[in-house]
Amino acid sequence: MIRLKKVFNLTEEEIVLTNEIAEAINKDPKVETHEVNINFIDVLPIIPNPHNLGLSENIDPLSLIYSKFVSETDIPPALPIFSFLSYLSAFSVNNNIMYKHPTSPADYLNTWTLILAPSGAAKTTSAKIIESSIPKDIEEKPMIRPNFEGADGSAAFISELAKAEKKIDNFGKPIQPIFWIEDEYSQFMKKLMPGGSMVETRKTMLKIHDNDKARRVTKNDTIETESIVMSGLFLNTIDSFARNFDQESINDGLGRRHNFVYAERGEKVVPTWTVEEIIESLKEGLDNFFSTVKTNVIYTYSPECRKIYDHFYMVYKEKFDHILGEETNGTFFRTYFMLSWKYAAIYHILLKEEGTEIQAKSFDYGIKVSLMFLSSIKRFLDYKVDLKSGAKEVRKEYLKKAAEKELNNLQKYKDFLLDNVEITLRDFNRKFSLKKIESLKVLKTIRENKLIKYHPLFEVLAKEEAKAKK
Repeated sequence: MIRLKKVFNLTEEEIVLTNEIAEAINKDPKVETHEVNINFIDVLPIIPNPHNLGLSENIDPLSLIYSKFVSETDIPPALPIFSFLSYLSAFSVNNNIMYKHPTSPADYLNTWTLILAPSGAAKTTSAKIIESSIPKDIEEKPMIRPNFEGADGSAAFISELAKAEKKIDNFGKPIQPIFWIEDEYSQFMKKLMPGGSMVETRKTMLKIHDNDKARRVTKNDTIETESIVMSGLFLNTIDSFARNFDQESINDGLGRRHNFVYAERGEKVVPTWTVEEIIESLKEGLDNFFSTVKTNVIYTYSPECRKIYDHFYMVYKEKFDHILGEETNGTFFRTYFMLSWKYAAIYHILLKEEGTEIQAKSFDYGIKVSLMFLSSIKRFLDYKVDLKSGAKEVRKEYLKKAAEKELNNLQKYKDFLLDNVEITLRDFNRKFSLKKIESLKVLKTIRENKLIKYHPLFEVLAKEEAKAKK
């Protein structure tokens, strides 16, 4: 206890808590936190028809994506779901799809989504799968693709923004749509901190979030853009971002400009799926969807939507004042709950609703998305608190041991299969005390990761897979 207190500067209560966590994990290594066990439920409330077989032409993209990923992978579904929503956001900006709040001017459907997940959760892979599933243009490139890669300096940052193609919106206003996908986003955020190499860009980010122009005057030149309308998909590990997300980002509002999506991963460390198969299973559905989306349109809201918003704003504000604390909630709640309007328009499109007036059904989904963002920021801030107590270090060590155990088991299975070519599935089950469903998963993992080129039991696996699809 003395050492813990000295190293982490903990209170007596925090020391007791940390020791209890360590003791609980050491006693029963099979027990996992609730975050890991329910990661596939995180996005469930925002999926219109999650339990589908992908057979209907009318199925919405989110339901199709959720169904495929939860059935065939161990990737947290939040990753591909919000990756797709970012692509749809960029598509909407490029095609003049706008929305009008009852008391504000018409605005764009651009979103800044920050996906936080542990290392190995397939953040980048999920985004790549969605990109590869998007319909192609006449040049056989994805019809929606990033057109900005960031920059190493503040002047270069604005200079790169200024290169984007100019477009005219529904009101004749010139804009420059930007779609930015950035992995390891905390590295960029670190540069914006006081003393960082791009601290001036902090103000630029705040301005362009409000679709303002970016401008910089140098000795030899003045760089100025049109109104920047940026859709951003930012990816990072939870731990790294927690260490680089400073108090200033909360105080000046840059943090709440990002829609936090917090996703834990399951215990699997070796994938049991193939990227190509998932891409092929999504292509047709996404192609059908985008071919029906109306462009050059401004969506408005039914009177019922305003009544729903006003009522549940007060209901949920009171609850999150208690959950987050009034000071923190005052920073995030209004911004996140206002996103209900934007995401209601996005769901109106996703659900292929008729007309340009958004109804209560779509607005309900908009509120659910906003609440998910609030839940994510709570989990993220809790993570930051746990960093101080050392609980996360204990958890990380446990996950490392669990990963090592799984890899050791795979090596045992692999060696046994190589030494026993003529065994039956029953022999394999008896050797390792596995149930049939468990042994089939093991065989699939070994096959998909090419740990063994061929084994007769792969044919047994293929027959079982074909039987399951009937």
